[in-house]
Amino acid sequence: MYSPKINEELIPDLYKIAKAKKIPMVRLVNDILSETLKNIRLEGQVVREETSKEIFVVVDKPQAE
Repeated sequence: MYSPKINEELIPDLYKIAKAKKIPMVRLVNDILSETLKNIRLEGQVVREETSKEIFVVVDKPQAE
């Protein structure tokens, strides 16, 4: 399975937030990613399916005038 490396510049902030919340850093990162992906799914559209994986495109919201 693919396991991307977290940008080194993000580690100190993630560490501090996880410590403040008293949760493991991996849980913090998973929570952030889960929430972000949920929001992308709500804002985007499914453009195609490949091997039962949904692929989403983020659609910019129109600017209020």
